[in-house]
Amino acid sequence: MKFKLSDDLIIDTDDERVQKQGLRIAIIGESGSGKSWTIAVLAEQAKMQGVQVVFIDPHGEYFTFAKVFEDLIVVGGENADLPLYEDAIDVYSEAYRMGKSLDFNLREVFTDEYEYGRIVEKILRSLWKAQVNDPRPAIWCLEEAHLECPQEKSHDAMRRVGLVKAIATGGRKFGVSLLLGTQRPAELNKTPLSQCWIRLFGKLTDKLDREAVADYMKPVDPRELMKLTTGCFYVFGWFSNPLMVRIRSDRITEHGAETILIKPIERKAVKEKASIEQLRKMLEERMKKIEQEKTQLGIFQQELNKAKREKEELAKEIERLKAALEIAGTLKLDIKTPPAPEKVVEKVGVDPEDVKRFVKDLRDGLLETFDKVAERFLGKEETVKPSGALNDDVVKMWLNKLPTPCAKKIFTFLAEHRGVKFTKSQIALQTTYSTNSGTFNSALSLLKRNNLVKTDGESWWFE
Repeated sequence: MKFKLSDDLIIDTDDERVQKQGLRIAIIGESGSGKSWTIAVLAEQAKMQGVQVVFIDPHGEYFTFAKVFEDLIVVGGENADLPLYEDAIDVYSEAYRMGKSLDFNLREVFTDEYEYGRIVEKILRSLWKAQVNDPRPAIWCLEEAHLECPQEKSHDAMRRVGLVKAIATGGRKFGVSLLLGTQRPAELNKTPLSQCWIRLFGKLTDKLDREAVADYMKPVDPRELMKLTTGCFYVFGWFSNPLMVRIRSDRITEHGAETILIKPIERKAVKEKASIEQLRKMLEERMKKIEQEKTQLGIFQQELNKAKREKEELAKEIERLKAALEIAGTLKLDIKTPPAPEKVVEKVGVDPEDVKRFVKDLRDGLLETFDKVAERFLGKEETVKPSGALNDDVVKMWLNKLPTPCAKKIFTFLAEHRGVKFTKSQIALQTTYSTNSGTFNSALSLLKRNNLVKTDGESWWFE
């Protein structure tokens, strides 16, 4: 194949360099330099020679190709043959496998760089997989390549850079030629740019952009780029020395950057109409399936959230049960052994309602047992009558000063049982807190710091 960009620049794919390196071209120039025109001239000639073309089209400029080449499908935008759905990228890959050329009009997501990058990555990965599994001659045109492959070092950006690099270096083996276009080389990652051995530099007036390409233009001074007019480019790589050329001014498609079209392109060929209709039905079926899956997923999520709440409630009950079991073990009495907590956890997976009833009955039974045992262990008089410490003026003062309900509750319980030692688990059970609770442990620390309670490391009491 041959691509005639000007009288002086004819790229022949039979050239030994193309055979060894593949066709990888970078076209760089600010808005109005003729960059998009040059990409279109090359893409037109590819289509006329039977090569599939894919446009990553952030500005929606290349829809006019569909008016001349009826096997090109416009995806997305106001004049789309198919709407753009991020969740149905594989449908567009199926069109590619069918031999269709594709123009992905991404104007609607162009302003959101994160969303734009994510969608472009999905498109390229899906098409690359199709290309590797079924190689065919194709040219992929990535407009505004600095958005697909930015300078930033984030994980998402570097992943896209790696993908474009893989396409650039491995494309020759599978038939893909890569064409990168950018108006901001200062923002373009140098990895994909270095993979393009043919480079066309058009007008650049921004100093940062000129400095970004200086190493690629030697021995030409990058300030020369400010003097270029529309359609003029310095060509590096194809010739032994840099050469300035003027891109041809004749095209068979309208220039999309200046053509306003807000309606689908009318297809004349019956075959192409049928193909697009078939793809449209595939897309509708896929989106219907996705919506059904999302609905089902929502139901599952609700059930999962409900189960999580029930699990949390049961976990609190089990924690209180552990404290009750510890009390029974501390008093060393011969009481009926309750089911182990592991049995309770195992039962949760069977019937949560049964577990709730089981936990309540077990907790009530243990508390009743504890009261009876404490009565025998401490003496009936001590368990029935409070110590009277709450009538102490100092105790009343501290109850008013303590900052948290938890601290007040613990202090009240211990003051009511002056001189009686309790473990943390016993205190937690009586005050309905968990021993693992930050609030509970902070309250105990507060009481200790103010010398309101005593502790020997295992037991706590009020003197």
